[in-house]
Amino acid sequence: MVLRNLNAEQARLGLTDEMLADELGIVRQTYSLKKENNSFTVSEAKKLTEIFKVDFEYLFKEFED
Repeated sequence: MVLRNLNAEQARLGLTDEMLADELGIVRQTYSLKKENNSFTVSEAKKLTEIFKVDFEYLFKEFED
């Protein structure tokens, strides 16, 4: 599954994986893996919705490849 909305919001704001990983207190490789597998913790997901100012359902909607 692909998190297209997360990728789109990240691009819209010009934020790198490294920047978001720093915000979440994790390393870039872990952030990239969590994004690939949609395996964010509840607190990480909440933080991301706050950063992007969008709701959870929109940000974490999964799409088929």
